[in-house]
Amino acid sequence: MHLILNYIKKIVLINLSICTLCFGQNSTITSPTLDKLIKEAEIGIPESQFQLGILYRNGNGVPRELNTAFRWIKKAAEQDLTDAQAVIARMFEQGHGTEKNLKESVKWWEIAADKGNPFAQGALGFNYLSGHVLSKDIIKAERWLLLASKNNDKLSQFLLALLYDNCNHQPASIKVAFALVCESEAEELLNFHNPNSAAKWYRDAADSALPNAQFAIGLILSEGKVLPRDNIEAVMWLYLSYSMLPPGEDRDEAYMAFKRVKKKLSPSEELKAKKKVQTWKPKL
Repeated sequence: MHLILNYIKKIVLINLSICTLCFGQNSTITSPTLDKLIKEAEIGIPESQFQLGILYRNGNGVPRELNTAFRWIKKAAEQDLTDAQAVIARMFEQGHGTEKNLKESVKWWEIAADKGNPFAQGALGFNYLSGHVLSKDIIKAERWLLLASKNNDKLSQFLLALLYDNCNHQPASIKVAFALVCESEAEELLNFHNPNSAAKWYRDAADSALPNAQFAIGLILSEGKVLPRDNIEAVMWLYLSYSMLPPGEDRDEAYMAFKRVKKKLSPSEELKAKKKVQTWKPKL
């Protein structure tokens, strides 16, 4: 699905953390605050170096200068600031403010991940799962995705569920996006098949408003195999999924699943499902 691929770029690959850590892209900063930040960065305070780098990365209150951003964020990373280490890994991977260097990228991902940064853990897990930067290694992928999932990284929760689900309960677009996992080594995947764990992580990711996970947990609840059948809750999740997805075949598939399960509800059950939709709030 297009949305999950966007989440991969924004969350696992740190773009989201760049926007939300310290000074967000849409926040404002006054000149006295900026002057103070620059002075603190120049005397070597890593938090200020990182925040200043993020400002230059986003062009927030200062010109957008990726070279300057890279220089300040790297200084903070070298002083063992974990968030800076995760972001500098991404900048090395993208070649933002520096030459693209995947070896350096992986080095910084691993440093930050070992210190418990969920974005770095998720990035390693994704790359081991997809073979995007690292050679595919499902054992290592599971390890890092599990750590990130326990640290409440919602995309990692979805990817871990996808692994445990053997790519079931997903449309063809996801299977294409993760072809190395979903198609090429089916026997290896069987070793990780764990429907109960898949349902648990799908639900956690669905609670965080990830529509692909909502689609999966809706199907699982409608089947009544892994979890007790609950068509009312299934309708809620399928409705939320298709309402959040962009127009296209994936949204159409979610809508058809929603309509299919909704037909099984009585009028009173439809009202209960509608109320669940109206009162649902994401757990962020």
